[in-house]
Amino acid sequence: DKIDPPVKVLPLPVKKDATWDIKSSVGTQKVSGTFKIKNDADKLKIMDKDITAVLVEGVDIDVAGTKTTIRTWYAKDKGIVKIEYKIQDATTTLELTKSESPPG
Repeated sequence: DKIDPPVKVLPLPVKKDATWDIKSSVGTQKVSGTFKIKNDADKLKIMDKDITAVLVEGVDIDVAGTKTTIRTWYAKDKGIVKIEYKIQDATTTLELTKSESPPG
């Protein structure tokens, strides 16, 4: 479904503690809340490599009436390397497992 208006996921230039509000619809479902750059140099291990990433966090994001915490890590030249969703008492984590350079 279309996200209207589009949701800002990472403001540039990156500034630790920067915050921004979102208020959008995904189809007929409403999404609203506040995101924050929690750390502009978070250390984590992805694909057995130590990397530095920007951590963006949204606590109590309202997704169609359900409070959700969203944490996303962005690494230079990689994009999103890890996403964590916490809905009620369940947490789901998605992590980059393969990265290839474009041909050329």
